[in-house]
Amino acid sequence: MSTVNNRKDSKGIVYTPASLKFARSVANGLHLDNTAGLLAQNNHAVAFGNIIDSILLHLQPDPAVAIVYDEYKSTRAQVIYLLQQRKDDETNPGFGYKESTATKVWQDFWTWATRERDIETPRAPSKSAQINAKVRADLLELSDEELTEQKITASTNEDYTRAKQIKTELDRRTKVDEQKIKNEDGKALTAVKTSLKKWIGKLTVNEVASLQWLKSNPEQFAKIVKLSSKSK
Repeated sequence: MSTVNNRKDSKGIVYTPASLKFARSVANGLHLDNTAGLLAQNNHAVAFGNIIDSILLHLQPDPAVAIVYDEYKSTRAQVIYLLQQRKDDETNPGFGYKESTATKVWQDFWTWATRERDIETPRAPSKSAQINAKVRADLLELSDEELTEQKITASTNEDYTRAKQIKTELDRRTKVDEQKIKNEDGKALTAVKTSLKKWIGKLTVNEVASLQWLKSNPEQFAKIVKLSSKSK
């Protein structure tokens, strides 16, 4: 096999020299295990264990973050691809498997990994999730006025799916705006309370006694609050 530069196959898998180098090390390990006929469970545990450790280090350096589906899919495809390559010379360590055999070698290994190492096979994002993400990305580019106009147009044209998508985005923006207002009001209230604490610290004994009287007479305090609201 000649040197492979970046390329993309019919399934959208991108092959780079770096990704192929890693995939080749995995393919070599699987090939050695397969040709040696290591059928005993403990032997598989050593060979497969080393391979899965390498894969996890490459695809999941942070155990708290799940393996990205596209990266798993790419590694799997490249390993199976390399297992099928024929050995042309000493610089090309091909293995010459049939596609069905190469696929089974990977499947046997990954079945072991999910069973013995409790690894979850990454799943492709659902089609609806991909569509929703694209729709939202498009809607984010529009202003509130543009969204409102498009919502009216969609409803007029009985495109209720589009109208619902726009309404969802407008509702989301409203909630964000309301939260911003709450945050700002909260900051303003905190500032007022801080100012009052400083003011109370400067009051005389009689002034503090007056505040204590207001606290003990909530009805009178309510009247003051009402008068204050009217004067605004």
